[in-house]
Amino acid sequence: MKNIAKYAIFPIAFCAALVFLFSSCEKEEMVYEETRLFRPALNNALSAKLNTIIIDMAKMKEAVSYKFEISQDSFKTTPLYTFTTDTTYLIVDKSLVGEDLDYNSSYQIRVTANAADAQFNSRTALLGSVRTEPLPSIQLAPRAYDVTDVLARVRWNPFGSPVDQVKVFSATDKKLKTALGTYSVNSSQNTAGEVTIDKLTPATSYLVAIYSAGGLRGFVEYKTLEKGVYPGDPNVIDLTTTEDPAALQTAMASVAEGSIVLLKRGVRYNFPTANLSTSITIKGAYGLTETRAQIFSSGDWRIATGVTIDHIVFDDIDIIGSDPGAVYVFNINNSGAPTTITNLLFKNCTITSLRGIARLRSDSFIKNFTISNSIVYNIGSYGVFTTDTDGATKAAVDHIKLLNSTFYQISFIATSRTNSQSFLIDACTFSEFTEAGQRTFRYRGGTDRNNIIGGLTISNSVWGTGWDKAASGNKTVTFKEGLVGTNVTVLNTWATSDFAVAAGSELPGFPALTYSGTATKLWTDPTKGVFSFADAGFAGKTSSGDPRWRVKL
Repeated sequence: MKNIAKYAIFPIAFCAALVFLFSSCEKEEMVYEETRLFRPALNNALSAKLNTIIIDMAKMKEAVSYKFEISQDSFKTTPLYTFTTDTTYLIVDKSLVGEDLDYNSSYQIRVTANAADAQFNSRTALLGSVRTEPLPSIQLAPRAYDVTDVLARVRWNPFGSPVDQVKVFSATDKKLKTALGTYSVNSSQNTAGEVTIDKLTPATSYLVAIYSAGGLRGFVEYKTLEKGVYPGDPNVIDLTTTEDPAALQTAMASVAEGSIVLLKRGVRYNFPTANLSTSITIKGAYGLTETRAQIFSSGDWRIATGVTIDHIVFDDIDIIGSDPGAVYVFNINNSGAPTTITNLLFKNCTITSLRGIARLRSDSFIKNFTISNSIVYNIGSYGVFTTDTDGATKAAVDHIKLLNSTFYQISFIATSRTNSQSFLIDACTFSEFTEAGQRTFRYRGGTDRNNIIGGLTISNSVWGTGWDKAASGNKTVTFKEGLVGTNVTVLNTWATSDFAVAAGSELPGFPALTYSGTATKLWTDPTKGVFSFADAGFAGKTSSGDPRWRVKL
């Protein structure tokens, strides 16, 4: 019996020891070392109501408070405001920061979660940037043609008390403390709802405010244009005193090297017919008229054989063709001694209804081809540019830049029978950009003549669909021909979900990002050339596409 009891007791004791051992381990595992808090995160995106900011963060059980910092220069200098609170939903206003926030101004916000023991505080989290709303106002935003280099048209809806004064402030004077200029408004100007102010400085940002009996009625931001061309300068051919359509043709028949031809805003001029042999800038004059100076083409402009022209510049001009199946800006077919344009620049232009912008054949060359801050649309079967003669030493466009511009309803971008040296597309919007049977980038010269030697870079841009010009229902793009040896770099560049590329014609790495909706969901009215963003949730709305369409931070 003693042996039986002995052996019976042993398993019981052994099990009890195991239970004690496991329970001890379990207790030890429940004791954790305290660690740093996670960074705070938003429940909803930052938003603004009038001149207040709404912050809605996720609650953190372990946090005892939150330290907020607010900046207007992305924290490059000391934050404007710093405060601590124990709530995760808050409205930033005068009660929190001691003064009213500025209207229509961008703020950046970061936050740190505080633990009971400061050594375990979270790392700082950047919540993002938000712009406060404009001051509710009778004042109207300036249109593109409401400002020149030294003048500005100020407009308002003439409701309530009459506007009797306009004041101009530095763009950094958000509190409107120090007026740089004051202008009286008479009763007739108030009734009309507009007045023109002068003596502004070129290329300068201002806040322009309107007042009634000393009370602020509103303010908006203006930015004056860069200094304009003075008509009396000796190298200026001033055509602003005439509305004769033939005046440009007459002037170009005997133009001097490096001249600037100044065209009157709102007037349509006929395209020059004399072969060009000198450097020239054709510029639209400033003015408060809605319509820009226009050049109308029913043919092509040619270059004298064998010349080298340093620059041809079109600035602030509408270039309009008579037939997108027939006419060009330049159609150069010079044989023999090389004919060279070193710099061809279209700046702040609208270019439309042409067969092509530049067509080169034989011994004709463009070293640098740039389109900047422009809108290009309804371009036919010779695209933005075409080089049309086979041969390693024949027609070529070397360096191409398409910058801050919009292209839509174009047959293609580039066709070349020889190499280009570099190609940069930055901050552009493309929609309906290649029609059936064409290639967006066609380098067709054969071996050793079908590449971009220094590479193709596409950055900060947005692309939609191909151009279904025939209304067949097919918007698929043949994106390239050739370019097998070309290095392609694609950065921060989007395509819409209905962008489709023909198999075998893909560009490596394109697109870098895909928007989940179609072109018509992304843009307000793309078929009519309105590319402001209809989808407020688009992640690239502040950083991609032609800047004229972006959401302002």
